[in-house]
Amino acid sequence: MELRNTQAGSQVSTHTDPLGNNLMLPLMLFSVLGITILAAISYADPTTENSTKYVLFQLMTADPAILGQPDTPHVGNKMLMDTFADQLLTTIGDRGDHVNRHLGMVVGPLTWDLTDDQIRSVIQDAFAVAEEKDIAVGFHIDDSMFWNKREDLWSNGNNVEWSDWTGTVVPHRVIGFIPNPTELAPPMCYNSPAIIAETTRRARDVIGSQIKKGIDHLNSRGKSYLFAGVIAGWETRMQDDSHPPMYYGYCALHNLGYSASHPPSDMDEALERAVADWIALWAKNLEQAGIPKGKVFMHIAYAGELSEGIATHLRQVLGNDPRRDFYKGANPNILALSTYANPGFSIYGADGFGSLHKILVISSRRRVENIAKPMIFCIGIDDGRRANRSPKYSMILSSSSRVGRRSRSRLLLEIPSRLATTKASFIAV
Repeated sequence: MELRNTQAGSQVSTHTDPLGNNLMLPLMLFSVLGITILAAISYADPTTENSTKYVLFQLMTADPAILGQPDTPHVGNKMLMDTFADQLLTTIGDRGDHVNRHLGMVVGPLTWDLTDDQIRSVIQDAFAVAEEKDIAVGFHIDDSMFWNKREDLWSNGNNVEWSDWTGTVVPHRVIGFIPNPTELAPPMCYNSPAIIAETTRRARDVIGSQIKKGIDHLNSRGKSYLFAGVIAGWETRMQDDSHPPMYYGYCALHNLGYSASHPPSDMDEALERAVADWIALWAKNLEQAGIPKGKVFMHIAYAGELSEGIATHLRQVLGNDPRRDFYKGANPNILALSTYANPGFSIYGADGFGSLHKILVISSRRRVENIAKPMIFCIGIDDGRRANRSPKYSMILSSSSRVGRRSRSRLLLEIPSRLATTKASFIAV
């Protein structure tokens, strides 16, 4: 069956077999920004609270505030969520069984551009739609990317990143899908005292507190299965997409006690620790608000293995630090550090699954809590046949893939059997 959505030129191709029997996942091609596809695979005991496999689709409920455009951001309302939920139910045709598999949506991004009241309203509306439509709901937090509305913070040079030890402020954060590189505020300094204080307040007292109210309400109605989780990050990292690269992080390093005369012995490792601490700050405060630890996920991009060949190429093309160019301060080795959140990654293409699987296995052995549930955001697979290389992962195609229609259909048919081998899955588009 093929459906066409006239809004934003979206196209949806899907199989409609019931979720309760064979889980057939739709292929959704969006022409709007922010396609997010994620799958969490649990290594935990299946008797834990996270044994349900969720099939969740990302609903973009806010766009970025743009400098010079006071009418931004535009924030979605309950009507938008109602419409989106109805489209999912019409397209997929089954909610699931409330125990093993369940359909739902992920709402976000919850950005710094939104006021406290806007965030609370979005969360409250999302829970209401979840209960009314009997679909699961999760929330996706933008930890640092969009904060143009917070001039009270970024106008202070101690709260933004520097490009050198002398405190030269990086004027704008550059993101690949934002065409104008001057539209965003400077990159955030993750360990500035003021940023830490405001993050603590927003995560614990605003976002976490409101989500906990929703969780408590669902629990009181015997519908705890409708809460899928919280993603605390929007490809968290230290570097941006500027070209040639503009290296920063000196504000964070300064706050850690480093200086030009006393630099870290390994700059990349020091910045990766700053990123890990930032993720932990969000996760800890969400958990302190009462959100179950097993339902809080991090989100970084996984670029694959940095081979010597790739490193050599990056040195030749950019002439700088290949590790930072490749991982952008979010090396998956941060899993060995204390992030407090369950692992979550974006993957662009299928080639990284093998190496990521190894990292996750090692990480799950290191973690004291036996709840490591890696969430995998799959964006673009360039050959449907490659899916056979990663039988433990469910994979979905996005509009960036270069797979023909037949290959897409074949891959869609393979997804249910792969997903069935996992103990818990969390998928969003």
